[in-house]
Amino acid sequence: RSQAAKIKVNPRGNLWATGHFMGKKSVTGSPHLETPEEPAVPMVFGPSLRALLEDMMELLTRELLKILLQERLLDENQGKYDLTDQ
Repeated sequence: RSQAAKIKVNPRGNLWATGHFMGKKSVTGSPHLETPEEPAVPMVFGPSLRALLEDMMELLTRELLKILLQERLLDENQGKYDLTDQ
């Protein structure tokens, strides 16, 4: 007899992954992954105070990024000078 005749056939198909996705929710339906349409400033503040807080948040973010970039550049330059001193 041939090798193909000895293969056991399961009429229901392969049950290897049966139940793996049971109870899983869609990733796109997760509220944690949705981007907020409004800024993170609470709604209890008036429009003028909201605008001021948003401007301050933007300014602080820019300043933080500037400081982090300066620190990174200083670290890179420090490494270059350490190599030439050896």
